[in-house]
Order: sequence, then structure tokens, then C-alpha cells
Amino acid sequence: MPPNNNPLTREDRLKRVAAALLSGVSMRAIATQLAVNVATIRRDRDIILRQWREERLDTTDDWVTRELRQLDQSYMRVMKAAQQGELKAEETLLKIHARRAALLGLDYSDRKVQQVSGDIRLIIEDATVTGVRDDESDE
Repeated sequence: MPPNNNPLTREDRLKRVAAALLSGVSMRAIATQLAVNVATIRRDRDIILRQWREERLDTTDDWVTRELRQLDQSYMRVMKAAQQGELKAEETLLKIHARRAALLGLDYSDRKVQQVSGDIRLIIEDATVTGVRDDESDE
């Protein structure tokens, strides 16, 4: 992408990005419209989401709901091809699942797995979940 000669202030760009996100415009299309890199739009999106969470939880919920609805639609379009064994469709479904998990907060970067005397402990922040491994029934 060429150097940015965009006269928009950061605040103006954030407002335009927020409006476009709420309208369902892709980050790549927003970047093209505003003549900036997709990485800039991704950072802007993160800033906007943080602000929305702090200021207007309803707006964030609306955006997440729209995103989830779009993922559902994409999922349904791709599912038939995946059921017929098309590898690319199956890969797309996995990406949709990953995106859904991220939107719902199911991906934790602080996740750690420990094995302690036959048990597996999954530690997520301060919570610990313990389970017995299936393959150790005879030990």
C-alpha cells in the first residue's frame, strides 16, 4: 500500500470504521475506502470494541450479534460442500468455528495444560478444570 496521505484524523477514521463495521463492511473494503492498511483497520476495530465495551455494551452486543449471524449464513452456505467431502469447504468451516469462538470469548491466550500424576489439568486464568485421561484406565 502506498504511503498514507489521508487527511482524516484518527478520531474521524475511528468513527468511519465504526459505522462501516456496524454496516457489515469487511475490514479489507474499509481499508480500501480509507486508503490505509488492513492492519490499521484491525487495530482501529480493537480500539472501537474496547470503547464500545466501556461506553456502550449494547452496541458491542449488536455488532457481535451481527457478526455471529453472518457467520451462521456463511456456515450454512459452506456446509453442503463440506458434507460432500470438499477439503476447502471443511477448512472454511474450521475458520468459521474459530472466528465464532473468538467472538464469544472462548479462546483464552492464558490457557495452560498441565499433567499431574495421570490427571490432566486445564488452567484458564484462576480457574482449574481437572479430568482423568481415558488412556490411563489400567495404570
